[in-house]
Amino acid sequence: MKKPNYNKSVSKENDTNFGNLINDLFKEINKIRENPESFIEVLEKEKEYFKDEVIYRPNEDPLRTQEGVSAYDEAIEFLKEGQKLNPLVLDDRLSKACQDHVNDIGRTGAISHEGTKKETISDRVETYAEWDYVLCQNIDFGGKNVNEIIVSFITGDGDPNRTHRKNIFREDIAFVGLATGNHQDTEICTVVCFAGNVRDLGFVAPEVQNFISNHIKKLEEEKTNPKPKVIKTKFQVEDPDAPATAVSYTTFKKMKLVDGRAKHCTQRVYTLEDGTQHIVEVFDDLKIRCDTSIDNSKKKEEETN
Repeated sequence: MKKPNYNKSVSKENDTNFGNLINDLFKEINKIRENPESFIEVLEKEKEYFKDEVIYRPNEDPLRTQEGVSAYDEAIEFLKEGQKLNPLVLDDRLSKACQDHVNDIGRTGAISHEGTKKETISDRVETYAEWDYVLCQNIDFGGKNVNEIIVSFITGDGDPNRTHRKNIFREDIAFVGLATGNHQDTEICTVVCFAGNVRDLGFVAPEVQNFISNHIKKLEEEKTNPKPKVIKTKFQVEDPDAPATAVSYTTFKKMKLVDGRAKHCTQRVYTLEDGTQHIVEVFDDLKIRCDTSIDNSKKKEEETN
């Protein structure tokens, strides 16, 4: 996630058709998931606009990058080796959560994955829906057309983890939401949210709904093919559902509607070695653990990329 170096004399009036931009962006994301090499031509053309580490796109202010052409070359090699993935389904609830974040940071000029009141992507999505397995978010600041936004995501200039690129090409996501709007500092910002599964508020998660049958199946499999003994980490000793690569965790208490009833929910958010996060939800009265995960870069990476 990078912040464009706009000339202060540029007018903040923006005549971008946000609806068309979002529709085109959704189509392009699915296109490059199904055919990664299709975007190489765009990156090759963009390289022609570079002088040192500054890109001079036609009719736009110069934009200083951190890595220059090298990030484009690395992205091109990635796309050449990319595997075909299933297209994503556009979900209106995820899009509403994205729009809330666009409106929030656009009004204040913030450059962050967190809201102005420290709201996370999970907080925003859970206003409209429940999610399962994976939840991750991409943000672009300043991109006025689909190519500029996708270039930012694919090259990941300044982010050694290429988090936004990894999010687009995740195999475990199935749904996407998108929103764009005016931004006080960068003229325009675009938020994209990816999820493994989305369900209506109050509906039980697949793991909870099928817990008994899945648990019996798991026990039968373990009897047939016993797993080798694994040394538990200090977190796994305390919580058997803790990831093996967890380095720390934070606990939150929430109330959630499940089948029309309010239930106590404890969320333990584990931070992993690679900077991503894994959430374990425990519903006290159900005595059932529901594992989900959230893929976000560390806060420092989010603020600088």
